[in-house]
Amino acid sequence: MIPPLSAALFYSRRKDPIFGLILGYVAASAGFTANIFIAGTDVLLAGITDAAVKIVDPNYNVYPTANYYFMVASTIILTIVGTVFTVKYAMPRFARWDEEYEHAQVPPEYLTPLTDKDMKALKKAILAAGGYFLLMFLLTIIPNGPLRDPVKNTIVPSTFLRGIVPILFLFFVIGGYVYGKSVGTVKRPSDMLNYMVESMKTMASYIVIVFPIANFIYTFTYTNMASILAIKLANFLKSAGFTGIGLFIAIIFVSTFINLFITSGSSKWAFLAPVIVPMMYYLGYSPEWAQLLYRIGDSSTNAVTPLMSYFPVILGYASVYKKDVGIGTIISRTVLYSMVFLVTWIVMAIVWYLLGLPLGPGAPIRL
Repeated sequence: MIPPLSAALFYSRRKDPIFGLILGYVAASAGFTANIFIAGTDVLLAGITDAAVKIVDPNYNVYPTANYYFMVASTIILTIVGTVFTVKYAMPRFARWDEEYEHAQVPPEYLTPLTDKDMKALKKAILAAGGYFLLMFLLTIIPNGPLRDPVKNTIVPSTFLRGIVPILFLFFVIGGYVYGKSVGTVKRPSDMLNYMVESMKTMASYIVIVFPIANFIYTFTYTNMASILAIKLANFLKSAGFTGIGLFIAIIFVSTFINLFITSGSSKWAFLAPVIVPMMYYLGYSPEWAQLLYRIGDSSTNAVTPLMSYFPVILGYASVYKKDVGIGTIISRTVLYSMVFLVTWIVMAIVWYLLGLPLGPGAPIRL
């Protein structure tokens, strides 16, 4: 949604729409994991990290809030850094208006305004989803609320965090159903199921790989291969004196490099976590810290690799404004933002580590 909207905004202001497209793309992809709310990525990665740490400590629990504080700070800092870089450097060099844009053949559907019916349906959907969100918030925030931990009366851990997946699922189902019912695209409950089936096609590759991932983690646990490998690596790194900031940067760079070829963040972490998480655990670092280092490297280069699933979509939108736009045009600009985001995140992580700040509620850097 964001890249074509930012392109249209730039076009309406007679500024380079392709640069606007790229700006929206890098914000959404290179800054992928930075959010002020708990997102699906937090839930997915925390589940993998939790399974990985149980190889060495069955009693350790990793929650979706594992990196929450750091990610909220990242949202603010990356926005500021990205804006300054755009205004002071990128815009003057890469956002020149081309005469070819005057004759851009923008498809009519791009210019079709929302009808009153669409707007009313959207308002109803926002009210319904917002009401559900408020209800979940109140049930979690009030003392002794039903979504707090029934024993400790805490939010971390709590029933809310353990049930975050079905809670998020219902949030989108409620909003989607109300909107579809209002505009007439959902006439019966089976229509919702059909839409869900259609959207799940994009998850087919992940669903296929889940089975070997599960077997991979189980085999590592059952044979103690993960523990042995983690202990050996930890001892080697300790003897080499490679256990501090240098190690952190190395993990980030490994994640960054792999991301150029395998873009699914959950798939990569599912194979890396059973080794990296126990290794860092034996070195005295928390699973939440290991997960954060991976996320920094994984997110930063999303906008660079042509293997990213959204990259062809970006090329398609760019061709609307300029017919001969190619991969080089996109990458030559996205790589600058990827490097800026990567450097900013590494500096943030080092400062966070030196100050010993918590990564999230109950999530320290050191064990």
